[in-house]
Amino acid sequence: MELWSELGVATKSEFDQAVVDETIGISSAVLVALEERQRQLLQLRESRTNEIRTLATQIAALWARFNVPVQQRERFFANHEGLGPEVVAAVRFLSVRLVPL
Repeated sequence: MELWSELGVATKSEFDQAVVDETIGISSAVLVALEERQRQLLQLRESRTNEIRTLATQIAALWARFNVPVQQRERFFANHEGLGPEVVAAVRFLSVRLVPL
């Protein structure tokens, strides 16, 4: 359940909602489904982490080139912590905005 929260992933299926609500029964089929969902969420976390790191490196280099004050840099990353979709979108947006300059 921590992965759902960390990634800001909505519970789209009845299965996901039952897991989050802790109302799901335990059976071998449920355990297999839980393992698969965990694998998917772990993959998503790894993908988002790698994307944010790559873009943050590019952004940091551009900020250095443009002499962006350190306080402004720190403020951006402080305001965009985590791995939720809104953080990914904000980092992508800033990267796209800075690259053409």
